[in-house]
Amino acid sequence: MSRTSYTLQESIDLARALRAGPDAAAYHKAFKSARDLWSLLNRVPSNFGFLVEALGMRDDQALDDALERLGGEIDAVYSKLADLIEQSDAARVAGLREQKETFDWAVERRVELERARDRILRAREAGAPESVLQQRAKLRKAGVPEAYIERLAPGRDPAEFNAELAAIDEESAKLSEFVQSRDPAHLPAGYAAEVQEHAAIAASRRTMKSEPPNIRAA
Repeated sequence: MSRTSYTLQESIDLARALRAGPDAAAYHKAFKSARDLWSLLNRVPSNFGFLVEALGMRDDQALDDALERLGGEIDAVYSKLADLIEQSDAARVAGLREQKETFDWAVERRVELERARDRILRAREAGAPESVLQQRAKLRKAGVPEAYIERLAPGRDPAEFNAELAAIDEESAKLSEFVQSRDPAHLPAGYAAEVQEHAAIAASRRTMKSEPPNIRAA
């Protein structure tokens, strides 16, 4: 049974399969064949006459009848293809609308991760997070000896910073893949709860902006 449309996820899966998946070789071959056929037909008008001969569509028919039949069959394919694309585009738009909350969260989360990465890089250069550095400064100001300061507010192994950076880079890469492809398969584990929390906060902000100030009469 012929398909009438593809959902957003089906469109994503199909594009992936045709680009680099199991159907890629067949797709590239079909694409090349279609391109070469049009290039051949586009050279001179008489090649359309040769096409109906090659397809066995002329037989004893006049050339104009054979060309009209060919045009009709091409129009039918074109019309069906256009309808499929139109329906699939509508389904894709609906899918993108449903993903809006997840997409908005992913974009904001990437910004948060980039800020966190900068903080970790600065902390790694300083040998400790900003909160620990502030604590050390307070202890020094209070006259606590350095030996005790190191025990009370110790620095951190650079490997710990590197592990945090690696985790941030991994999550950021997944989010970037999702933002580019809209494929939920790239989203990190446990993202759904964070999306709901982000959506609730965003809705609360919108409500606060829309509500008029509560001004009581004196």
